[in-house]
Amino acid sequence: MHPRSFFLSLLILFLLSGCTLSQPPISKEIPTNEPLLFTRDQAMEIGKRHCISAEESLSLGHHDASTQIWWFGANLLEVRNGCSPACVVSEKSKSAELKWICLITDNTESESRDAIRDLFAQKFPRYAKTINILIQQKTENHMRGGVSFEPGAPGGYFFAMRRDDLWQIILHGNGQIACEILSQNEFPAQMLLDCAE
Repeated sequence: MHPRSFFLSLLILFLLSGCTLSQPPISKEIPTNEPLLFTRDQAMEIGKRHCISAEESLSLGHHDASTQIWWFGANLLEVRNGCSPACVVSEKSKSAELKWICLITDNTESESRDAIRDLFAQKFPRYAKTINILIQQKTENHMRGGVSFEPGAPGGYFFAMRRDDLWQIILHGNGQIACEILSQNEFPAQMLLDCAE
């Protein structure tokens, strides 16, 4: 039998047997095992159910994309001296937990304030005698506070970090607070609740 006749016969037999030469349909199913990323509102709803009572509230939060966790400040009826409550919502487990962030208070606050004042005075020598520093939150190695350069003039914020026992100003200004640089320097999430993503 001629090779062309053989292949033609084989093709006819293949078609008569009900088979087709078309590609199988491609499945358009969306995988369901991928984690869902919450919007701020969705995360806040979970937080409200698990962290607070009806008389309490959550403040706008901060999202940590690397851990898929939302941090919300919690405005609670209960008060603990030196501590701030935070509602932590996990996108992975779709659960929330109330945590108390207790900042370290020590006898070196005035030394820390002086160190930050000296750093600003070096950067802005014109205001060296009138700079005022207010420490708002402080841990062993991180600090957040306010700075004003002249009495009665508008001030700004600062974020400082201790490296090799010396404080360094990581970020300061009076506009939006950038999350990225602070997250890279491992500032506690409780200090970043109002930063811009």
